[in-house]
Amino acid sequence: MKKIFDEHKQEMLAKVPSTADELEALKIAMKMEQEAVAFYKKASTLAANAKEKHFFDCLIRDEEEHFHIFQNTYSFLEDSGNWFMWEEKGIVEG
Repeated sequence: MKKIFDEHKQEMLAKVPSTADELEALKIAMKMEQEAVAFYKKASTLAANAKEKHFFDCLIRDEEEHFHIFQNTYSFLEDSGNWFMWEEKGIVEG
């Protein structure tokens, strides 16, 4: 994996703009995760055998988990008050 990332680092840096805005960075990360899921889903349908399909299906689940982590973080940073309400299951009395 390290070799793959090292070989494509400059290509990725050209595609992904640098930003100091955390929300924008999370949007970019979520888009990348969605693109990875789409790529692995296609690869899964083209798999030569059950082991290959299982491998791609595992990668799909990993990427979907990453997406949800980024999405949850985005929600927290965008509106932490509501995030605590929904994630911590707050009770509003009044």
